Amino acid sequence: MLAMDSRKVTSMWSDRYVHTAQSIEDARNSLVTVGFFLNLDK
Repeated sequence: MLAMDSRKVTSMWSDRYVHTAQSIEDARNSLVTVGFFLNLDK
């Protein structure tokens, strides 16, 4: 019972971590894109 619970918690946290990492990656990509277009304007 306890092992199953800890596995569920671990899975929940790893899902959250993966989601957060994906969001950070998306934010970085959009910042790079914005910076690229700003440099294009100059």
